[in-house]
Amino acid sequence: KKKNEKKKGKNFEAEAFYETALQIYGNSFELNNLEAADTLTNLAVLNDVQGKYGNAEPFYRKALQIYENNFGPNHIQVAMTLNNIALLYYAEAKYSEAEPIAQRALQICIDNLGPSHPDVADSLNNIASLNHAQGKYSIAESYLQRALEIYERNFGPNHPKVAMTLNNIASLYDTQGKFSEAEPFFQSALQIYETTLGRNHPDVADSLNNIAILYKAQGKYREAEPLYQRALQIYEKTYGPNHPYVADSLNNISLLYISQEKYSEAEILIKRCVRIREKCFGPDHVQVAKSLENLAEIAFAQGKHSKAEKYSQKVQEIYDNQSKLNE
Repeated sequence: KKKNEKKKGKNFEAEAFYETALQIYGNSFELNNLEAADTLTNLAVLNDVQGKYGNAEPFYRKALQIYENNFGPNHIQVAMTLNNIALLYYAEAKYSEAEPIAQRALQICIDNLGPSHPDVADSLNNIASLNHAQGKYSIAESYLQRALEIYERNFGPNHPKVAMTLNNIASLYDTQGKFSEAEPFFQSALQIYETTLGRNHPDVADSLNNIAILYKAQGKYREAEPLYQRALQIYEKTYGPNHPYVADSLNNISLLYISQEKYSEAEILIKRCVRIREKCFGPDHVQVAKSLENLAEIAFAQGKHSKAEKYSQKVQEIYDNQSKLNE
């Protein structure tokens, strides 16, 4: 617990430092000051990694404007910032908004660096993830295969970037129910990550999480739970107890418990997940609605029908509000 508090304190210190730097620049970011743009980017990243996506976006946008004004619209620094914004939208499940931004970043990278540069592969991976999230599986796989070829050509077969792409290919197969095809990709990725990054790196947690999801889908609950728990511990240690990744991990473990009819254990985890998502995204976000749907399912399974109805009504309110916002 002390480590988390210390980490949080350091985040606040860093944020205060960057905000002080902006005050020193005054309104220079409006006058295209590149140092101010770098500071804005640092502030954006700081908020991004804490799951404060609403705070991060305006910093990214201001930095992007400065970079475009100084370097033109097709500079590699512009592409890097566009990629950051696209990843931010991905984290918020704004896939259709993210894709044109990611496509623009990809084209800038190709124009500046050539089609076989690792930064191009990074963009390909980002676009593949967006297509995966939208159910465009064949398109996603083609982007991933291109990325994998580039990474292996540049770095060899045992690099974290190779592992990331193997993970993404495995996830794509997993989503389509191709479990036997997915597992060797997941296991290869996990082995590369543990060897190159260490056993407690968040990328290791992502791999553990993915393998656990695969096992759960096959009814291998006993094999899945220790992987989920280890991933949760890594996320909490890395990001603190109130990050969206922690919420996602809690959600996964609770779904595992629901599958085994361990409703009391599941309810505790889902309620914590709801609190984190409300804090990070606001009370009317679709991620909150998904957690509340799980609470409704638990309440219904326990025979608490009025409680289940209450949760379901709140879910519908959130979806209605989202529909109005999108009109």
